[in-house]
Amino acid sequence: MTSEKKKMGRPRLPRKQALGRVLGARFRPDEERQIAEAVRGSGKAQAEWIRNALLSAARRGPRR
Repeated sequence: MTSEKKKMGRPRLPRKQALGRVLGARFRPDEERQIAEAVRGSGKAQAEWIRNALLSAARRGPRR
């Protein structure tokens, strides 16, 4: 009888579902408060809200 060790943590996501990169940004305290209020009002997780906001801005294109 062979005993297999149980793996710890969440199982890996399939490659197409996994998010691959982490981007960093710094915010002033007042900006952080604005973002936190918007996130609370949306009912989404902070990372999801920020990702959606950035992608929406990127799709609109550069401001002139």
